[in-house]
Amino acid sequence: MKTPIQHISLIGCLTVLTAAVSLLGCGASLPSENPDEDWRYDGAAGPAHWGRLHPQFHSCLSGEGQSPISIDRALPQALPQIRFRYAASKAKIKYDGRLVRLEVPDGGEVVVARRHFALREVLLHSPSEHRLRGQSYPLEVQLVHEGPERTLFVISVFVDHGAERPELDWLWSNLPDAERPQRETTSAVNFDSLLPNERRGYRYAGSLTTPPCDEPVSWLIVEQPIFVSPDRIDRFTERYPPSQRPLQPAQNRPVLTDVAPRASLTPSPRRGRAL
Repeated sequence: MKTPIQHISLIGCLTVLTAAVSLLGCGASLPSENPDEDWRYDGAAGPAHWGRLHPQFHSCLSGEGQSPISIDRALPQALPQIRFRYAASKAKIKYDGRLVRLEVPDGGEVVVARRHFALREVLLHSPSEHRLRGQSYPLEVQLVHEGPERTLFVISVFVDHGAERPELDWLWSNLPDAERPQRETTSAVNFDSLLPNERRGYRYAGSLTTPPCDEPVSWLIVEQPIFVSPDRIDRFTERYPPSQRPLQPAQNRPVLTDVAPRASLTPSPRRGRAL
């Protein structure tokens, strides 16, 4: 015969179990062991809810320096030169149901102020996440670099409609699809092909634009876009759904630039430091 305490405990367990089953029956789901699998770009797991999906994603909700932002003002300043030392390397190109990602095992590095940042991956977002002078672009390429003590430096390049860019044929011919969600380039590729010749731009301190939305991340938003044919862009956007985090509050963060001032870009009222 069960004691009253045992009886109450059993009822409590059954109540909790029933509630859990009811939640699952209503469409809710328990977090997976790998939190990176839980987020999406729409619905109940979309950007507005990222910060509540998992404790590791709390910065998506509470971070004070989140990305992307709209760059509407900048402070002209002499900035440390970036030396590009990319190496030809094969790349694995994956689509995980959210965005296209290139894994780069040995793609070289960039050097900024004597600090070395190795190229780790390339992300393709559509439409662009950042805006420049209020303008959005069809695609944004983000080259993610890792430096000392796991610091991150991301170089972002806009992609716009224009003439064909033959040096990017390796990318378009290896885009993954439902039948082959992972592809690998057959030969080593040059990642300089993802960048324009003129690489001046806008630097600011932000975050990752995908969970866990870690801060800080040093960003360079390149002023000059690269151009590809409208057909290439249409095929990309037809194959993959949007992968864009909404703009985040700039919070008066300083944006520094080595680009000549333009009338359409207001000077930043604050001085700051950037890579």
